[in-house]
Amino acid sequence: MCAHCKELRTDVLPVGGTERASGADFIVFACAAHAHRYLHLDQVWQMRQRHVAACRTCKPARPCRTGLILQQAHDAARAAASENGR
Repeated sequence: MCAHCKELRTDVLPVGGTERASGADFIVFACAAHAHRYLHLDQVWQMRQRHVAACRTCKPARPCRTGLILQQAHDAARAAASENGR
């Protein structure tokens, strides 16, 4: 589920985590359209670059599903940064 829009999505990325004193820690996810609200543009780009470097099937012109989600997240982050004048 996206931490921002609260919708159950299949295009989510890990954007953080919460440690708890009792019980298991949990990972916070956001959809590709909202990941930029939790991660800086450079962080999204680094996640994408690490994935592409390690993924055997990912190609810049034809990314795998995860690569595509990371690319969409980066595009959304770049658009948000340009709207905010960053």
